[in-house]
Amino acid sequence: MIRQIKDVFDDKERIEWLILKLKERYPRHLVDQLNVIQGSIKKYPSFSEQALLEMKKLNMTSANDFRDIAYSLSIQSQKKPDIAGLPNEKYKDITAPERTEDIHLKVLAGGTK
Repeated sequence: MIRQIKDVFDDKERIEWLILKLKERYPRHLVDQLNVIQGSIKKYPSFSEQALLEMKKLNMTSANDFRDIAYSLSIQSQKKPDIAGLPNEKYKDITAPERTEDIHLKVLAGGTK
């Protein structure tokens, strides 16, 4: 099973790192961890490499983390790009009034006397 998982990844060093961490942290449940990873690879094949990269970057060491990251990446890829940077056409002709630099001091002082 380990060989099958390793064959999927291009970055052999990172997958070796993950398998080593799984062996250290979950020696009695290694097969379960590998099954979760294998299932995630089948379900999210195009996000496996990126999920592994994120795991190493965040130092996460469980198969559930791998699965959750792959799922999150798949959801993010399905979302439409954020349009918050586009100006609203309704307000394109409105400009904010310019104020002098000491306006805040005048307000704090209680206005003009």
